Amino acid sequence: MPANIGATAIDVVFSSVARARGARALHPRGVVLAGTLHREGLDRPSSVPWLDEPGEDAVLVRFSRGAGLPPPLPDLLGLAIRLTSPAGAACDLLLTSAGRAPGVRHLLRPATHPQRASYTSLVPFNTPSGGLLVGAFPEATGFSLEVAGYRDSWRRFAHLALPEPGSENAEHPDVDFDPVLHPVPGLAQPEWLARLRAPAYGASRRARHRTSQ
Repeated sequence: MPANIGATAIDVVFSSVARARGARALHPRGVVLAGTLHREGLDRPSSVPWLDEPGEDAVLVRFSRGAGLPPPLPDLLGLAIRLTSPAGAACDLLLTSAGRAPGVRHLLRPATHPQRASYTSLVPFNTPSGGLLVGAFPEATGFSLEVAGYRDSWRRFAHLALPEPGSENAEHPDVDFDPVLHPVPGLAQPEWLARLRAPAYGASRRARHRTSQ
């Protein structure tokens, strides 16, 4: 019963905010780019094929500002990545601006420039080899994607190559990212986090779509 009450409260709050904005309750506006993920694999396997195996993924990437504050004000920035699984299913990875060091990689950190910020999943994913955070750290032509345990050093597994800033993808002006409905195979969210996210994402999406009709 308490879980149902909590989910209902989240649904009401996020629905109300999304209706008022006519956009997502959080990260209301964003820029979508088409990029390429060059996966190099991990030096020590994680038993998650997407992390361990070399390959290449065509991806959509959305940069957004969490509270929707106008630049140049700092905001909690979002980096969302959509790829396609071998079975043809959409897979979404959502990261938020945060620190890189062990003491701050779980903490939100406001930033100003989306392609110069560091991002992490904040909460480790459940994997066969234990809890793993995913991080994205800026490089000259995009981002280095890396994984780490609670206090371990980051280990690189891929490079996210992006076009020049301002090259938003006209074919995909906006995308509904949902890491609960579209998880990356092998990267399982903790159950408590999925329970919080599912009603929030669902309510925001439904309200936004009703507003746009």
